[in-house]
Amino acid sequence: MLKSQHGSSSRYYASREDDRNDAGDAMTPRATVLRWCFNALYGRLAFAHEVTGWIAFGAAWDARRGLILDRTRTSRGVVLDIGCGDGRLLERYECSRVRCLGVEPSPGMARRANARGAFVVRARAEQLPARSSSVATIVSTYPGPWIMSAETHTEIARVAAVSCDVWLLLGGTYERGPGAGARRLVTRMAYGRQTAEPPDMAIPGFIGSWEIVSDAWGSALVWHGRRWDQRPADGRTESSSSS
Repeated sequence: MLKSQHGSSSRYYASREDDRNDAGDAMTPRATVLRWCFNALYGRLAFAHEVTGWIAFGAAWDARRGLILDRTRTSRGVVLDIGCGDGRLLERYECSRVRCLGVEPSPGMARRANARGAFVVRARAEQLPARSSSVATIVSTYPGPWIMSAETHTEIARVAAVSCDVWLLLGGTYERGPGAGARRLVTRMAYGRQTAEPPDMAIPGFIGSWEIVSDAWGSALVWHGRRWDQRPADGRTESSSSS
């Protein structure tokens, strides 16, 4: 059983109560600016994405990816990195000879990832380019709001093999080290009021929980889930699917 370890004293998530989605509703000025920045950093300014992360969040920006790498580097089977960006995590997997596939919708990011030697397909999380029940491990670091959508959860369940592990790094706090106060301010300005409770993850067929991992800068927020449903994602039994 995976035990929940999140505490009410830590703050991780931006409350988007006043923001609006892509349905055509109005967005707050902060949300509009934030979306513009993300679009630029995943578009024409893709070359500056990692530098911006380092400036805003220091060494924790890349080091916290190591939390996911350490927990999955010995994975047997295919590792799928959803929203892989320019392939920083995939590049480190290749060094440990793990079979990897990256998914990234941004053309600029996908090109940069492929230039690093990673195998990346341009696609969205809501339409993963993988066969059903074919992936042993699924990872995502610093994903966007799409990680919470029902469409993404359905696709994760579809491609996940029996006993597939899902590891998500959603962010963290900045409580210690040089510049911690400035980084807290940047986070507050970008994401607004924080909430202590992480969101629910409702991936069909998975059981999982949140874990708060203390590190040199504060705490990282990680979700780990494992597929317990032994049926293929289409709901058929193993015997019926092979007939």
